[in-house]
Amino acid sequence: MIPQSIALRTSSWSYKQHKCCVAQRLAANPIWRNPSHPRSRTLASVQHGSVPHIVNDPFGAPTKDRGFLPSRDPIRRLSAPDAGAWEDALHEVPKLIVAGGASGVLRHTLAALPPFPVHEVLGRGARSSGSSGAGDGSSAVDGEQAWRAYLLLSFIAHAYMWCESPGPPQSLPPVLAVPWAAVSRALGMPPVLVYATYNLYNWRRLDASKPIELGNIVCLHNFAASTDEEWFRLVHIEVEA
Repeated sequence: MIPQSIALRTSSWSYKQHKCCVAQRLAANPIWRNPSHPRSRTLASVQHGSVPHIVNDPFGAPTKDRGFLPSRDPIRRLSAPDAGAWEDALHEVPKLIVAGGASGVLRHTLAALPPFPVHEVLGRGARSSGSSGAGDGSSAVDGEQAWRAYLLLSFIAHAYMWCESPGPPQSLPPVLAVPWAAVSRALGMPPVLVYATYNLYNWRRLDASKPIELGNIVCLHNFAASTDEEWFRLVHIEVEA
C-alpha cells in the first residue's frame, strides 16, 4: 500500500506535468494567442455581439507556471474612486449575512448602493492605452479592472439573491443588475458567479516574495467566511500553481 503522503506528492507531480503539456498545446493554438478572439471567451459573446478589445488581460492564456491562474496576482480593489462604496460593501457581505437573517438588512444595504461607475471602470483601458489597439473602432477595456468589477458585482448579486431569508427574490434591483450585465458583456462572460471569479481571481499571497502555496495564500472574499469554505477553495489555487 502506498503511503498517503507519497500518493499525494505523486498525484501533484503528475498533474503538474500534465498541466505543462496542456498549457503548451493551448499556447500554440492561435485562438489562445489572440485573447480577443471570440472563441477564447464564451458562446454568449459570439451570439450577442463583439467583445471589446481587452488590454492588460490577466486571463490572456494559460501558462505552464500558473496553469489557468491569472498571469499576475489579482488586484484587490478597483481604482475608480466612485467604486469605493461597492468595495466596502463587498467586504461587509459576510457580516451582513450574519446580521441579516430575515431582517432584510443585507438586501436593503446592497440595494441602497450608489450607481456603479461602469463607464469609468470599463473606460480605463482606453484612457491608459491611448487607443483601442483592436483596429476595429471598438474601445479598449482594462482586463484587471474589468475582472475585478466582474468579481465584485457577481459576489454582491449572489449575496442579494441567496443569502437572506425568506428565499430568493423574483429579480435583482437595477442598481445591481444593470452594471453586472454591462461588465459581463464587456468580458464576454455570463452574469453569474463563475469559477474564475469565485476561485481563480479571488486570492492573495500573505508574502508576495514567497510561492503561491497553502500557508501563503488566502481568499480575498467569502460568503460565510468559514475555514471550510476558505480551505476548500485554496487547494484549487495551489493545484493550479
